[in-house]
Amino acid sequence: MLLLFCLSGEILSVAGTTYDFRHETLLGERIPYVFGAPGVTGFDINYCLSPSSGVTPAASLIHRHSGRTLHVFTDQPGLQLYTGNHLNGITGKHGTSYMQHSSVALETQNYPDAIHHVSHGRLSLTVCKTKR
Repeated sequence: MLLLFCLSGEILSVAGTTYDFRHETLLGERIPYVFGAPGVTGFDINYCLSPSSGVTPAASLIHRHSGRTLHVFTDQPGLQLYTGNHLNGITGKHGTSYMQHSSVALETQNYPDAIHHVSHGRLSLTVCKTKR
């Protein structure tokens, strides 16, 4: 079961909420109902994944018109979902203009602020070492 991580350290169930993506769902239909920041619609939230050892599937995105599919695998306990909430016409490659919610990012990671929440496990990185 996916859970949400709040910066307070509280972990909440997504069951039956707008944040519940355990079954195939159109992401864009849910964006107007969530706020990644006060007054700004869109997702900017960390999901707590089911505990596992090793690399496991975390998420999939499917573009329904082209059939392109992205599968995300991770050995990390968290997955950040961000939907381009603060894009405001940024010019990109070939002059393409990127507007609000025109992109999506899935970022595998530890829980935000995990270093301050002992109950979420130990977090350590060594200088000049690559985490794999």
